[in-house]
Amino acid sequence: MRKRDFKFLSKQKLQTTVNADLNKDFYLDSASKRDNISLLLEAKEAWDSLRSFRLSGQRNGRYTFGDQWGDRVKDPHSTQGGYITESELIMRQGKVPLKNNIIRKLVKSVLGQYRRNETEPVCSVRDRDEQKLGEMMSIAIQYVYQLNRLKQVDAYSFQDFLIYATCCQKIRYKPIPNKQITDVFVEEVSLDRLFFNSDMEDRRGLDCRLIGEIHDMTPTQLIATFAKNPQQAQELRDLYKYVSEEEIKTSYRGMNSYKLDSLDFMISNAPGKCRVIELWRKESKQRLRAHDILKGEELILELSDEKRIKIENQNRLNEASKHDIPSEEVALIEYEWFVDEYWYCRFLSMGIQLLYSITISNTYEYIWLMMCTQNIGHIN
Repeated sequence: MRKRDFKFLSKQKLQTTVNADLNKDFYLDSASKRDNISLLLEAKEAWDSLRSFRLSGQRNGRYTFGDQWGDRVKDPHSTQGGYITESELIMRQGKVPLKNNIIRKLVKSVLGQYRRNETEPVCSVRDRDEQKLGEMMSIAIQYVYQLNRLKQVDAYSFQDFLIYATCCQKIRYKPIPNKQITDVFVEEVSLDRLFFNSDMEDRRGLDCRLIGEIHDMTPTQLIATFAKNPQQAQELRDLYKYVSEEEIKTSYRGMNSYKLDSLDFMISNAPGKCRVIELWRKESKQRLRAHDILKGEELILELSDEKRIKIENQNRLNEASKHDIPSEEVALIEYEWFVDEYWYCRFLSMGIQLLYSITISNTYEYIWLMMCTQNIGHIN
């Protein structure tokens, strides 16, 4: 009879208890407890789960722009199980692969209606006293439209929506190099580089908890984006020392979809480019939800602010007692503990180094806009 190692079992039980305690506190401050490796693998899993979605979109694009016999089928004459396109198979049979591209005509017709019916963006207000404020906001929005040429950008985004059933844009407040100013900047996101949690079911995307983009940057763009001083610039150059901008000259494939169609998550297929993963994830942290009855304000505070709240409440009670006001009638700051969800952004290198991070809570410096069809829950 084999003897059991009770010492080993006790150690294993202790280790399980410790891990359980770590998992128990994980959701109270998830951002500080996540490691870059698990985040990178989670992003890769999200990107892999959208593979069929990307392949379907690429096929829709080929059908729209005339390549309607481009699907690959088994070669009946191949002894090794090779594949050829449908057009090649038809031509081998002595026939001509005819095409009648109705899809492109429909897309152009709908897109033309969209361009023809464009109107100026207007901000409407409900309160007549804020009419001037609404007019100022309308002017600001129209300025953003002109600065980013959004009439043209939105038209092509709408075309992507018609073909791929999805389109995505990012809105940022960042320096605009060719204008020498810092302003609102709208970026188009390639659907081949986009990833998100594919189990979303809400049509408004409210259950989105992870979203990101794959970036390929030249060393110059990388340093210009993330370096704040010469030391950081040198560290970034050492991190991507295997990348040289001279390799870009050897890249002869251009003005086609080859690189995007054959995109890999971990390794860049573009010579002379540095792979960076932009990852936005909803994190959780324990905070205080406060309601200042006197000022009529609702606040989200840190746990460290509880002492300050108690001091303020006590000061209000002391002030009320001087005027013989009952404590029940004093407007205090009511608060409660809760777990707050907020967006946390990370830019990761393939070496698992954190290049940059942003916390987005109540003030939005960065917005993702994604429009999908109503069957978004079935794209995986």
